[in-house]
Amino acid sequence: YLEGKDIFIFGLQEHEIARMQQEGYNPQDFVRKSRMLHEVFKLIKNNFFSTSEPGIFEPILDSVFYRDAYFVCADFDAYCQMQEVVSQTYQNQTKWIKSSIANVGNAGEFSSDRTIREYARDIWQVPYK
Repeated sequence: YLEGKDIFIFGLQEHEIARMQQEGYNPQDFVRKSRMLHEVFKLIKNNFFSTSEPGIFEPILDSVFYRDAYFVCADFDAYCQMQEVVSQTYQNQTKWIKSSIANVGNAGEFSSDRTIREYARDIWQVPYK
C-alpha cells in the first residue's frame, strides 16, 4: 500500500517478469510452493465452484496452470497479502471513502472514453470537438 497515494500495488515488476520470461516461467512451480494457490486449483479441478456444470472451468484452469501469460500464479501470494492490507484499510470507512473519491478524481480519462471517441471518428465519421 502506498500511503498517501490511495493505491494498492502488488506483484512482480516489469523487469522481474522479463527475467522470468527469459529464464523460462513455469506456473506449476508457484502452484507447488503456495499452499493456498494449490488449494484453489484443487477446488476448481474438483468442480467445487461448478457443481451443476462440471469441467466448465477446465480451459481457464489449463491456461493458467500450463501457460499463465499474465503471471497469475507468480503474483498470487503477493495478491493475497495485499488483500489483507486492503481489508484492514477498509475498516477505516472515513479513510476508505476519501481514498475512493481521490482515486476516481485522479483517474483521468477512462479508456472507454478514448475508445468511443475513436469509434465515433474512425467508424462512424462523427466529428469530435
